[in-house]
Amino acid sequence: MNLFISKISIMKHFILSVAILLFAAGNLFSQQNNEIIFDTDFSIGCNRIIEDNMGDYVLNCGFGDTTNHISSKIVKLTPDFDTTSVTISFPGHDISFGDFVVTENNDYIFFGYYGIDTGYQSYYYTNFVIMCLDENLDEKYMKYYQLPESHKNPNMKVSLTENGDLYAAGTLRYSTDTTYGKDVLYLVKFDENGDTLKTSITEDQYGSIQVHDILPKNNGEEGLYVIGNGFLNLYGKEVFDVGPDLGYSVIGLDQSAYGLGSRASAKWINDSVYMFVSFSTPPESKNKESKIYTEDLFITKVTDDHELIGEPVWVGRHDTTDYLAMYGFDFTDPSMMFAGAFNMQSPTTSYQNYYFVSLFDEDMNIKGVKSIGEPDQNYMLLTICATDDGGCLFSAITYDYVNDPDYDFDLHILKLYPNDIITSASETPLVIDSDYSVFPNPGKDVLYVRTARKGSTIKMYNENGGLALEGKLGTGNTTEINTAALNPGIYLFEFTDKSGNTETGKWIKK
Repeated sequence: MNLFISKISIMKHFILSVAILLFAAGNLFSQQNNEIIFDTDFSIGCNRIIEDNMGDYVLNCGFGDTTNHISSKIVKLTPDFDTTSVTISFPGHDISFGDFVVTENNDYIFFGYYGIDTGYQSYYYTNFVIMCLDENLDEKYMKYYQLPESHKNPNMKVSLTENGDLYAAGTLRYSTDTTYGKDVLYLVKFDENGDTLKTSITEDQYGSIQVHDILPKNNGEEGLYVIGNGFLNLYGKEVFDVGPDLGYSVIGLDQSAYGLGSRASAKWINDSVYMFVSFSTPPESKNKESKIYTEDLFITKVTDDHELIGEPVWVGRHDTTDYLAMYGFDFTDPSMMFAGAFNMQSPTTSYQNYYFVSLFDEDMNIKGVKSIGEPDQNYMLLTICATDDGGCLFSAITYDYVNDPDYDFDLHILKLYPNDIITSASETPLVIDSDYSVFPNPGKDVLYVRTARKGSTIKMYNENGGLALEGKLGTGNTTEINTAALNPGIYLFEFTDKSGNTETGKWIKK
């Protein structure tokens, strides 16, 4: 089935170029050489970050106003975090770019969606948009392709092959209803001029096609691997082997020992092995209470024949009160791989929510773990990008649930290096990092501590300064502490690692 009816022309859009980043609804209000915060009056997100061929960082962002009008903003950061941007906005219409690639000539090609602005949570897109910007963020072209019918909830990924062809893979939901529709798998092949070469649509077999990531084929082979589910009923652990003609076969990854997965991602380590990362249910959690029968970040190696290698590593999760919602995974050096995630809570949840980052190597040895956040703030990780200088950019939504109105989200960009994660938080220049995740907080009779600093001691003091609890953390990543004997109230905890580094915080028992 041909995906597009025709290429069409649409009235000229409005692009605002600025030398220093100014959002339509707010301003840049905090900048350091490794951290930047963009202040908005409503909502903002970041779909992808890529380091371009000149060492600058390109952010594909989207933001909404109080009427939920969706616009796009492309932001460019220098290594010193100086900023430029362009805004793409249409009166009465929404536009959103899901993914992009950087070409050999350092152009940026974006693949996105255009449709009528119908208001809150009713996104109906009628066209695909392919846009190319040069490295100065000047437009080279923008091309529109009309769909057979309007769709909602688009989700797609883009890959660039060695010969210059591009592949897009993702899902659409065709529906005129705001709550229900039919998911379809769409595949698009197009060239660097934005002209489509071939398209394909396949309806779901089990009711829910999902595309989590795409992996370009290696060794110069045409096509790509799509990581997702919907054909073998193996949630999150199916590989669609897509050829240059967009025909494909479906391969199921072994899940016998590790359960179903979700939100999977993959990246080649070498010509024959790739890393596979997803949320999955650890086998040992099946015997626990339902409250902590949840997903952890699951990392394993897979051959180019899609066979799992050895035992996986469970990086874990920040909290056990809900499922992990989103994570990032990237590396430029297999000896220093970055991952991060946060738990699924509403952005307006009225208690502090951190995200965690971890560092591990290709043998899946965890080198360090940090929690990122601060009191009275929600931090929700969006995407990450490993950089050629050995660092990694983390983008997150922040929300001040004490002082800000609902849905007033800001975008926080943080760059970390391996030593920032390995070194004790007491010795890093950051003020929002922690070596210990303490949850749930507030809690009741059980407290969990997650850290890479195994064997640390913990002391808890009551509001009068008296020692209420003392103990030593276990040899695993997570230690369970019985707090049933403590009275309800506010407690100060103090951790001390084997090197004498200390960290304090507050825990509330309900």
